[in-house]
Amino acid sequence: MLFSPTGVSECLREWGDLEKDYQHIQDTHRLYRVKLEEVTKLQSRCTSAIARHRKKLKELSSSLVRCEAERLGRKLSPVEADSVADIRAAADERARAFSEMEAFLPKPNGLYLTLVLGNVNVTLLNKQSKFAYKEEYEKFKLILTVILFLFSFTCCFLFSYRALDALFNFLLVWYYCTLTIRESILINNGSRIRSWWVFHHDVSTFLSGVMLTWPEGILYQMFRNQFLSYCLYQSFVQFLQYYYQSGCLYRLRALGERHNMDLTVVCARVEVSMQETVEVYLGDSAHITCQYNFSQADSLPEFVMFQWFVKDRVGSSRMRIYYVDENDDVADEGTEFSSRIRVAVDRRATRLTVQEVQLSDERDFICQVNGVSAGAAESKTRLRVFAPPEAPLIQGVRAGISVNAEAPSEVATCEARNGFPKANISWYKDKMPLLPSVGRVNVRTVYTVESSGLYSVRSTLEYRVLKKDKDANFSCELSFSVPSAIRTVESAAVGVTIHYPATMVELWRESPKGLIKEGDTVLLRCHGDGNPSPTFNFSREREPGAEEDLNSNGNVLMLWAVSRADRGLYRCQPQDSTKLKGEVELKVHYLDPAVVVPKEAEAMFKGEDLTASCNALSSLKTSTVWYKQGGQIVGVGNTLRLQDATYETAGEYVCEVSVPDLPTLHTSGSVHIVVHGAPQLVGEEREMHLDEARGRTLNLSCEAHGHPAPSIAWIFDSGPVPRRCFCCCRNSSGPLTCALLPQMWREVLSESGNHATRSVVSVAVNSDIGVACNASNRFGADVRAFSIKAVPLVTSGVPFSSVEGGRVIIVVVIPCLLLLAVLGSALYFLQKKGKIPCGRSGKQDISSQEKSAKDDIVLEMKNNAEAKTEDTVLLKAVNVDKNGTNGQ
Repeated sequence: MLFSPTGVSECLREWGDLEKDYQHIQDTHRLYRVKLEEVTKLQSRCTSAIARHRKKLKELSSSLVRCEAERLGRKLSPVEADSVADIRAAADERARAFSEMEAFLPKPNGLYLTLVLGNVNVTLLNKQSKFAYKEEYEKFKLILTVILFLFSFTCCFLFSYRALDALFNFLLVWYYCTLTIRESILINNGSRIRSWWVFHHDVSTFLSGVMLTWPEGILYQMFRNQFLSYCLYQSFVQFLQYYYQSGCLYRLRALGERHNMDLTVVCARVEVSMQETVEVYLGDSAHITCQYNFSQADSLPEFVMFQWFVKDRVGSSRMRIYYVDENDDVADEGTEFSSRIRVAVDRRATRLTVQEVQLSDERDFICQVNGVSAGAAESKTRLRVFAPPEAPLIQGVRAGISVNAEAPSEVATCEARNGFPKANISWYKDKMPLLPSVGRVNVRTVYTVESSGLYSVRSTLEYRVLKKDKDANFSCELSFSVPSAIRTVESAAVGVTIHYPATMVELWRESPKGLIKEGDTVLLRCHGDGNPSPTFNFSREREPGAEEDLNSNGNVLMLWAVSRADRGLYRCQPQDSTKLKGEVELKVHYLDPAVVVPKEAEAMFKGEDLTASCNALSSLKTSTVWYKQGGQIVGVGNTLRLQDATYETAGEYVCEVSVPDLPTLHTSGSVHIVVHGAPQLVGEEREMHLDEARGRTLNLSCEAHGHPAPSIAWIFDSGPVPRRCFCCCRNSSGPLTCALLPQMWREVLSESGNHATRSVVSVAVNSDIGVACNASNRFGADVRAFSIKAVPLVTSGVPFSSVEGGRVIIVVVIPCLLLLAVLGSALYFLQKKGKIPCGRSGKQDISSQEKSAKDDIVLEMKNNAEAKTEDTVLLKAVNVDKNGTNGQ
């Protein structure tokens, strides 16, 4: 193994390297397949082009013959005769050139190869392969010739067995059959094998087959010895012929007088070998080696002369540029190489060095070796000069290309400057090669010779675009030759703008998202897949078959503050097409104002039932919730039912109608409920008994509910003298006064609303008093009586000492505190057990609406505005504070 990992990390690293190598192999193989397809297509194009050219040359030759015949014996003018001669010479030269070209192109097999191998391509595509196959053929023939010579000698002089003869004859049949197949392959690859030579092998195959199938007998034995002698003689002659012709053919090929694929050879004493080509970059030095050998001479010659020639670039003449022998070493004067060449000679080779190679140096250099008595030979090398071009520059067309163009349109141009020899440009679309195709792909290539002699190439790609090419990228690849290789440079990729008609139109609502309600601004956008984007006409279908044209801004239609009248089917259609259209159904949702029944206000009597409804017309399902002023939810649904109405039932009721699927769509309505009924005093007691110290003042409070708002009248009955005072307070008409006993009382608070009236009076307690609170309206009245007992103040005349006073205070305070604690606990317990009436949901509060003096006694009854039920709260407050500074 080249590498033996010792750990997991090394194995992973090695695997990573193998992955990279595998990827590189895949890329190389992919490139090989692409190039192979290119080669195959180029072979087909070249073969068809040669066939067409030959056909035209044949027609031209026939035309020339007809033109000469039409002259009826008249001679051609000298100019015409020269032109015809030049044409015929050029035609012959082209025929030979075509033969050279076809040696590297696939050609159909002959009848024999088709019968034996079928339609298999046996053409070898390079000179090395052809020459190697020819050399292998000659070695095969030489080895089998020696084997057959030994075999025939054994059968003729040593052993005489029928089985051995059959084996020998079978070997002959196989040998000549193989020779005929190999020679047919060589002929297909350009070898000029004579037909009589192939016929000789065919006859030999037939005779060997006859001998193989000839039964044992006297006639067989008579013919056997003659046949074996013939085979022995033929093998010996072929062996000698091989060695005799090999050297001669080598010399003739070196002189250019024989073809490389010729099989017959002639011996020569001096042998010269040179490379077929020497490749060098422009400006570098070229080294051309000429190797020679005198292996066939009896001894090495005493005098050897070397001459270097260069072939003229135009024509077949040549010019000597250097001469070397044992005495002289001279570069010929007056040539372009005089100052740029040097020659070195040793016993086996001579080397020509050309410095600062120029483009004009690309020609054949001939080395001639003359050994006088040993003979002379020469060979040649083609010097090839290379100058890599600049990187390719690609430029795409700026204007758009229409897919409706009937002929290929220019897509891009690619240019590479200052290269030698001529570079080639290939085109690719999305990394796939584009090969010329009639009506589809056309490539125009123009070569320009610069003043420096270098070539600039400009290639124009004409391509018939399709809609699927709208995102395609086009690139060019420059391939050029360098010494012993072909390099490629790829350009940047460019895209082109392709114009194509729309095949699909789509219309959609861009905003708003979700459901549409009345008042929204709607944006409809139309798009077609054509390029450039077409201009659209918008319309709306009023009714089947009737459309209304709409004004739009390009491909956008704005609908401001839509209503339900704007709903319907909207269409957009390109102006240049009547078949394509986009459609969208626009639905505008709405919610009409809520309609409440009964409307605005409704009066009802206490204890009655009322049903209210709230409805709003909508395109979607609605949800209705009833609220009472203050935000309290009192009902859900379109209907609100109020049963057994009380004064707390009165108020403003609001129904909120909303659309769950479209929360921004909502409306509301309201109804005011008024409850009529007789007054109702707050609190359940109808008579209250109060004790107060004489000379003090007491606040009395009276609050009544009812509609219309009740009026409150206070009735006073004072002392043993039957005096009565009637005072009224109605709807906050002013302070309450009494003409009879103004010194007995005064009003401290008066409040009146739609459904309640409240009055608080301050009464001076000088004697027992009876007070009645009368609340009344047109539907009835309610009365509450207050009985106030005046309690005299108690004083003591016993002298008072500080010590006894302290003891008295301690004795009085301690029982009072204990009594207060027991009394508070009892009150709390009775309240929890429900023994003390506090209304249905109210609470007791001790307070004073207005401070007059520390001796005032205030009884106040008010409604708890913060309560959320219809119950009332009875509030009682008793504040007793004894005046005086002296104790009894």
